[in-house]
Amino acid sequence: GDVITESTDGNSIRIDKSRPVIGKMTQTPIGKANSKVITVSEIADVGESGVYGYFVTTNASADVSAATWTVLSGDTFSFEVTENATYYAYVIDNAGNISEQTDKTRITVSNIVPKVSNIVMQDNLVVEVDSNILPTLTYDGEPKSITFSVADDTIASVNEGSGLITGIASGETTVIATFVDYDGTVTNVTSRLKVVAKTPILTVSDVTGFQFIYGDNAKDLTITYNGDGELTARANNESVVVAEISGDKVVATPVNAGTTTITVSAS
Repeated sequence: GDVITESTDGNSIRIDKSRPVIGKMTQTPIGKANSKVITVSEIADVGESGVYGYFVTTNASADVSAATWTVLSGDTFSFEVTENATYYAYVIDNAGNISEQTDKTRITVSNIVPKVSNIVMQDNLVVEVDSNILPTLTYDGEPKSITFSVADDTIASVNEGSGLITGIASGETTVIATFVDYDGTVTNVTSRLKVVAKTPILTVSDVTGFQFIYGDNAKDLTITYNGDGELTARANNESVVVAEISGDKVVATPVNAGTTTITVSAS
């Protein structure tokens, strides 16, 4: 029997030989988290001697008879865990009876991820106007989210998700990477950013230059220029050739026989 009543000289003694019972173990949250809470509930004192305490372990073959028990008040207890593992719960009553291990007294916890640490973002960034730069970013752990922003969006813009930076105007500002952990912890790291004016590039379609024979008219070559300055063209010996800019062309008009150099420049 579970509860034995013995009578000696008219006195009744109740002997509890029944194991207490754990009815349920649950965990929250279910998805990814930096830690989880396990709740053990529906604890029943079958033998009526009263539940004394509980013990939790990750060792499936632990010797619970030698366990150190935590005093329990009520029929439910909860505890926080920070490691992925299978957790085994036991309760003991005041008569020393220990609950049995069943599928209701163990629970497997997964999806606990480490908090973010050791964040390093590339500093002293330099980018030209209308050009892009993607700072390097390293860290340990697994954040719930990473977002990027800039302190002055008149100087530069940044893609909130990827961190790709685009220069807008010359100046200096700060790039911010915001990390959010699954427990809500927010960590910001910053990087200094300098936006500089674009270096203009001037190219001529045929660098071999002009060649004329007697009777030739003016010839031109196409110019490509991405700067803001005004282009001018000048021959260093204008008694041979006269040069000028016309639209996206440098035009050379022969004057006399000879050799000269045409220089195209931006002001």
